[in-house]
Amino acid sequence: DALSAPLGLSAATAMYYDADVSQLPQGYGPDGTPAGPLIGSLPAYYGAGGIVSTPADMMRWLRFNMGLEGTAALLGLLKATQTPSTTVLT
Repeated sequence: DALSAPLGLSAATAMYYDADVSQLPQGYGPDGTPAGPLIGSLPAYYGAGGIVSTPADMMRWLRFNMGLEGTAALLGLLKATQTPSTTVLT
């Protein structure tokens, strides 16, 4: 909520067992039958933020992470949030 409200993300939610997914697009399985989001079945995504939303909200999120959209206060946080906390050895 700390980021979704200032960015105007109207349908963004964290991926939890009780998440409201009524605003999300209809998905389909490999056989063409309707399939809902896999809320709660992929807990590995929780650590990555587990954000699910509409395509429009995700484009706004992408634009924010590219530094193209957002308030000055939020954009000031980008460097800290995009700096790796560990060193990767190659």
